[in-house]
Amino acid sequence: MDSNIFISTYHIRYGQEDSSMNKLKILFVLFTNIKTGAGTEKSLYYYLKYADISKFDITVLQTNLMPGGQRLSDSDLETIKNKAKFIEIKDYRGLLGFIRNKYLSYLLNLFILPMLLKICKYTVYHKKLKQLKDSNVIYLFNNDYSNLFSHKSVVIGSNHCAFDNLDSFSQKLIARLLSLRIILPSITAFHLFPHNVSFKEYFGNKPLILLSNGVDTDLYYPSHSQNLKTKILFVGRLEEVKGILMAIKVYNNIKKCFLLNLL
Repeated sequence: MDSNIFISTYHIRYGQEDSSMNKLKILFVLFTNIKTGAGTEKSLYYYLKYADISKFDITVLQTNLMPGGQRLSDSDLETIKNKAKFIEIKDYRGLLGFIRNKYLSYLLNLFILPMLLKICKYTVYHKKLKQLKDSNVIYLFNNDYSNLFSHKSVVIGSNHCAFDNLDSFSQKLIARLLSLRIILPSITAFHLFPHNVSFKEYFGNKPLILLSNGVDTDLYYPSHSQNLKTKILFVGRLEEVKGILMAIKVYNNIKKCFLLNLL
């Protein structure tokens, strides 16, 4: 992530950077573990891999491995071990996972989950969170965790696991409650992906950062090929939730004319 983005965001809250501060203290908050190596974790991996540690003092707060275990190789982990300090907490959000009703689940996530995290903040998470109290900028890969932090830091919410589809009533409601500071009041600014720029009206006067994430398919230009088949690029984990089964089903009906590549 561009260092100027973070420095500019720091100015949102503090106006001028403290000249006595040698490094900006950045905290990345994952809702999984970087070893999972899926899309969100890979984004953080590359942020760390290319981070200039002469400018930033980086810490990663992470939780459990996702089902499927470790995908990020040990050699990849070796390249970032000196780029950040890693602190691990147990994720208790799964206690609400037995709720299968979509609308009830939304209500629980909006109002019960923040209470659960507040309890954890002052009990099971307390000692580890004390190590993070001096963070200048906190970047959330899941906005739920904003409830763990005070208003003393710049807290950046993100588009990673939220606001993928604001056409639905529930997502519009969440965005509106957020703009009114009824939910997630600790979040100072939001990082939106460029294709979601139209969502900005739902965030009130919160500052927005527009920045691409992961593989930017807008910059993907296939090289010329003598192969008469049109090439299709599928970007994402090979799991049903990412649409791979639908992609394969469609491809089986058109494979005479198309060539499917997986990334």
